[in-house]
Amino acid sequence: MSGSSLDGLDLALVRFTRAADGWDYQLLDHETKAYDAALRSRLLGAFSASVPEILQLDVDLGRIFGNWAKQFIASQKAKPTLIGSHGHTVFHQPALGYSQQIGHPAHIAAITGLPVAADFRNLDIALGGQGAPLVPVGDRLLFGQHALCLNLGGIANLSFEKNGQRLAWDLACCNMVFDRLAADLGLPFDNEGKKAASGKVDKQLLTQLAGLSYYQQPPPKSLGREYFEAELWPIVAQSPLKTEDKMATYAKHLALQLKEVVEKYELYGSMLVTGGGAYHRHLIRLFRLEQRLAVEVPEPALIEQKEAIIFALLGLLRQLGEVNVYHEVTGSRCDHSGGNLYSPPIC
Repeated sequence: MSGSSLDGLDLALVRFTRAADGWDYQLLDHETKAYDAALRSRLLGAFSASVPEILQLDVDLGRIFGNWAKQFIASQKAKPTLIGSHGHTVFHQPALGYSQQIGHPAHIAAITGLPVAADFRNLDIALGGQGAPLVPVGDRLLFGQHALCLNLGGIANLSFEKNGQRLAWDLACCNMVFDRLAADLGLPFDNEGKKAASGKVDKQLLTQLAGLSYYQQPPPKSLGREYFEAELWPIVAQSPLKTEDKMATYAKHLALQLKEVVEKYELYGSMLVTGGGAYHRHLIRLFRLEQRLAVEVPEPALIEQKEAIIFALLGLLRQLGEVNVYHEVTGSRCDHSGGNLYSPPIC
């Protein structure tokens, strides 16, 4: 799993067993391989790269993923039978009919000698859906005891059960904003949200953010870097506020967006919070202040690996030919088993 925060590649070795109401999982081991500065720069620049550059990056990243997976597997006693690879999203334009995740799975299969399930989004888009979010299947099957699951990555996404349906969408950009602002301070990220906590909330910027057209759209809906660069970041960048105040204001904005969902859908119980933003203590404090759900921040392994665990499950479901995408979540015409399977070489 490689997310929009550009932290690195999450590797998770997971054992799944069927349960009465879904699946049980055991996280046997995990590791995150950090991207070096050169690779981070290439991934960040992919949004505006030429077609040949993107094709080469797709291959290079597939080889990197394959070699890292091979090294990780070699250190394990239990050997996997399948790799589920999300890849790294460079474009996401479901309205135009495409979403592209690079890190070519054919190279992963060739290097590891294992079957690879990948490209989970495009069948859903071909069926009229958003191709996102995909983790709600795992939220239901693995973490259904929680009233709401919230993942705070580069983009914050949520899912919950209502009237027998799983509802989910991208709530807002998250670490994309905080990390870009931290860079203005010469930092890789805002450690524990301390800079945001030191700032002041600005009502004018808060109002501008709340007025973004994305929030007026009904779900299903999803976000990509295109939206961040074209619509959200210009508002934040053009604000005359000091960086810490921008951070504080955006944290408040996220908390209010979450509160609106909790109240609109009358949710009660616990909320599981994962992803890198779960370490943003100021943001978690605001969540607790602004809405009624009991905020549960789990152990670091689950914070960091929940999405990798779920994409391993999506790969297994694809291999079994079972549903791994819910149409009510993405807006596609029907539930389906999304993704392509790449067989290992027999040479």
